[in-house]
Amino acid sequence: MNADSRYNSQPHNRMMNYRSRGNAHADVRQRTRRHDLVSIDPDIQARADIVDDDNDVPARGKSEVQNVKMHTYLKQSKQLHDASSGTRNMFATQVTVKHCASSGLHHILKTISYYVDNFRPIAPQIRDNDIEFYVMDSAEAAAIVAMNKRIVDKKNRGNRLTIYSRRSNAPWSNLDRRLRDVITNVVRKRYNAATNTLDLSDFGGDSDFTSKKMLCGLSRNDIMVTVCDIVEKEFGNITGLSLKDNRLRSLIYPSTLCFRAKKIKILDLSNNDLMKLDVLDRISFWEVEKLHVENNPLCTNYTTADEYTRDVHKYLPYVSYLDGVNVEPKAIPGVKEDKRSHLLPKMRLGYSDNDSVKAMVENFLNEYFILYDDPDPVNKRKLLINAYYENAEFSYAVNTVETQPYAKGDAGVYSAYLRGSRNILLEDKWRNFPERVGHNGAMAIAVQLSKMPATQHQKETFLLDIDFFHGNMCGFTLRGLFRDLPCNDERQFKFFMRNMVVLSTGSGTMAIVLDTWHIIPVTKNLADSYRQNLTTAALVSVELPGTSGLHQPPRENITGAVPSIVVTAPPPTPQPIDANMRRQMIERFSAQTGMTLPFAERCLEDNNFDYEEAGRRFNEIRSQIPPEAFRTTS
Repeated sequence: MNADSRYNSQPHNRMMNYRSRGNAHADVRQRTRRHDLVSIDPDIQARADIVDDDNDVPARGKSEVQNVKMHTYLKQSKQLHDASSGTRNMFATQVTVKHCASSGLHHILKTISYYVDNFRPIAPQIRDNDIEFYVMDSAEAAAIVAMNKRIVDKKNRGNRLTIYSRRSNAPWSNLDRRLRDVITNVVRKRYNAATNTLDLSDFGGDSDFTSKKMLCGLSRNDIMVTVCDIVEKEFGNITGLSLKDNRLRSLIYPSTLCFRAKKIKILDLSNNDLMKLDVLDRISFWEVEKLHVENNPLCTNYTTADEYTRDVHKYLPYVSYLDGVNVEPKAIPGVKEDKRSHLLPKMRLGYSDNDSVKAMVENFLNEYFILYDDPDPVNKRKLLINAYYENAEFSYAVNTVETQPYAKGDAGVYSAYLRGSRNILLEDKWRNFPERVGHNGAMAIAVQLSKMPATQHQKETFLLDIDFFHGNMCGFTLRGLFRDLPCNDERQFKFFMRNMVVLSTGSGTMAIVLDTWHIIPVTKNLADSYRQNLTTAALVSVELPGTSGLHQPPRENITGAVPSIVVTAPPPTPQPIDANMRRQMIERFSAQTGMTLPFAERCLEDNNFDYEEAGRRFNEIRSQIPPEAFRTTS
């Protein structure tokens, strides 16, 4: 080519470059319009990418046939890639709970789910002492962030956890609609309605995928997230799940299913690549009863079946069938925490081995709270100096219930309690000045009591247990409810438990040597529940006639073991008994001794209606009582 021909070709080249730049500007406008469409329908993205391929300009220097072949090859490769993988990353909200790894993943997520309805975290995990997970719903994310500084650290009750969120690219891709449809069909055909189970074993090897050369193994994050969405929408009530033979090396993304299908009882994780058994902690939200974990590398870490079973029960305590073998579960399957009351002993109205000791303690407490609940606490409570031994000790602690952290009542009153609280869970707050939370000596105790808020104890809620008595010493525990005064909100209550150790003064009176007080603000619902428990206890409890031996083993040495409290007490002055109480005592004594009502009444009258003395006397002369004194059984 000569110089003239090269010169003549330059305008043509410049024209081609100009058109190329013009097409580039047009392509920008086209992409802008496509972006608007994608915001309406995300699936347009994949179709638009394919359309763009159709408009590619063949490379210069290639023949038209070669360009067509290359263009067809690239187009098919792109379609195959889009069909077997995500076309782009999605946006999600990443939630981070700071410095809470020591509390455990299970505790943090369970606490959040208690307050946030329809909590659906994706890929929860511990990272750098924080707990992170993703959520797709912005409203759900806002509800979670609203829990900031409201969740108590399990290991440090004085620490309120920090929660924040940020919008970011999700660590998984959004799948093309065609691929999602294929996955949906595969999941549907693997559901067994007869057993209510879902078989996702060797998911990527399904013929619907292999025939289309689609790579859809559950070890891929985007595939697992898509499957979780399908399970939540269509199979949320399944009770059995198989994830067998899926090359799973982690359960970070599979644990997402715990919040989509919450009723799983049968789980198969066999034939995967799980390295350590602690991965089961991620799925500990399920109450799994039948589990298969065999043929995983983690199994080689164990040489005995007992050790293997014990470690499995650390995370899944309800398992009773492990790898084809029946095992003893660590917990009772199917019994939830709020339904275990029938497994506990029935509540009783206090405990005491000696009615005389109990009567003395009750009289002492009655006089104590008359002064303590006086409307003028500053002056009247100082008189309680006489109720304490010279070298007595007193301390108290206040804290909220873990499941009811907001029921603090009046903020000013609660703060007043906090200033002197000797809570061992918050020792770092008072370690440097222990004299503020511990009080020694009767004078110091009386002064501290006079500084505390005015109260009104609900005496009908009192529950007294005589813990021990020996020599001239007695220990007891008093439980009940009280309200701070003045209080205009009838829903504000505080539950208390007061442990006291007293010494007899030798004149029928006693003085406190150790007083420990636990205060817990509660809601009205909890207060009503406590009262209901007392009512139930009153209905089911049957008072025994002291140490009469009717239903108790003989305790011959009880009276002689406490001479300083019982023997030195002056004999009680007989008090008139009203007709209603008299009738109840006769009926109860008749029911427990088997005597007829007239003979039961006579026995009580002979002993001045001293219930314990009547029971003791009955045991002594039982062989001499005529047969007609007892009721006949049909």
